[in-house]
Amino acid sequence: MTQIYVMKEPGRFPLGELYVTAAVDRTIAPADISRALARHAKGDWGDVGPEDWAENELSLKEDLTKAFKEVHLMQTGKVKNQSLSEFLNEIRQPKG
Repeated sequence: MTQIYVMKEPGRFPLGELYVTAAVDRTIAPADISRALARHAKGDWGDVGPEDWAENELSLKEDLTKAFKEVHLMQTGKVKNQSLSEFLNEIRQPKG
């Protein structure tokens, strides 16, 4: 498998380490793969219907909310039960 280089622009969520199979490596140009992954990371779900698009958006929001709660738990040892928007508002508030 061939590793794909790191995305230069941040997306809506991290993609982690990216690999393609040998067949993909032989048939699709790296620039095309990179463009497709960048679109995906920015929340462009491609040619899907509105229900699938909405499901992807919901899944992304739920995963981010879970990740933020886990980070808070690791940092403080306390469970914080709040929505993603409440969490984002809280961390955007100036300290002090």
